[in-house]
Amino acid sequence: MKKLLTAALVFASCSLQAAPINELLELNDSELQMQVIRNNLNQALIRQNPPLKNFQPVLEEWANTYLTWEEMKPKIAEVYLKHFTDEELEQLVAFYKTPVGKKSQELNATLIRETALASALVAKGHHKALEDMLQQAAAQQKKNAAGDQ
Repeated sequence: MKKLLTAALVFASCSLQAAPINELLELNDSELQMQVIRNNLNQALIRQNPPLKNFQPVLEEWANTYLTWEEMKPKIAEVYLKHFTDEELEQLVAFYKTPVGKKSQELNATLIRETALASALVAKGHHKALEDMLQQAAAQQKKNAAGDQ
């Protein structure tokens, strides 16, 4: 009887913990985000290996078959549960139900994209400095290698 009670308590605590994370993932449109991530992954694979463009349908089939929401949801939940307590998850759920929370969700992809673009523009403005620094480092490595001989 004691074992049965312990098992029931463990099950109940797991169910309680699952509730806020499931609601949060739904509010975050995580399943839709997973579809975007699959597409972005395939595009990145093609950029890294251009001949894969000829096999884009295969990449899409692979991603749709193996990178499913059913398989990814527990992994995504683990990430949130690693960084947030149940109370914090409940607070996030409450926030995302507010008008500002909904707006932040709607603008999240736009904010990430525009922030990445702004970062790229700043980096581009300092491209010459990076080239100079890399040349200096390469010269120093060459000098160090020659000194070791």
